[in-house]
Amino acid sequence: MVKLLIGNRPGLEACDIEERLALSPSYTCEVLAALRRERPGERIQLLIGGDSLLALHTWGHAEELVGEYEILTYPRRGETPDAAALALHWPPRTVRKLLAGLLPGEFFEISSTNIRNGVAKQDKMRHINSEATERVEEYIRQHHLYEKRILNGK
Repeated sequence: MVKLLIGNRPGLEACDIEERLALSPSYTCEVLAALRRERPGERIQLLIGGDSLLALHTWGHAEELVGEYEILTYPRRGETPDAAALALHWPPRTVRKLLAGLLPGEFFEISSTNIRNGVAKQDKMRHINSEATERVEEYIRQHHLYEKRILNGK
């Protein structure tokens, strides 16, 4: 799906490292460490949504992740992290680092959770209209991803 979404856009590349590692459970910190070993000298950044940043303290190896990698955060409407919210779980230096990674720009009402829930309810991806998202939506439907199975008539 990532390949379908990025298409031939310059500067973007789909990476299958998580699939190749086949970790269970798969912790982001371990995946990024493996990526760093595969691509020494390259800049490794993690892009997450504002909702994920607010919950980052609950992730496995969260302190190591924040200490070792640059975290970029795409704010979502109603879920833009601020210093007070982050200070509940992080020391001041870490709060400053995390806030420095907040990306400016327009809000797009999209998240992987919204996509999965929309597909489960058989909604179209109306919130984004592009050829790339249409290809992703078609792939999801063809492969019956994220569909809720109805068992015993419930």
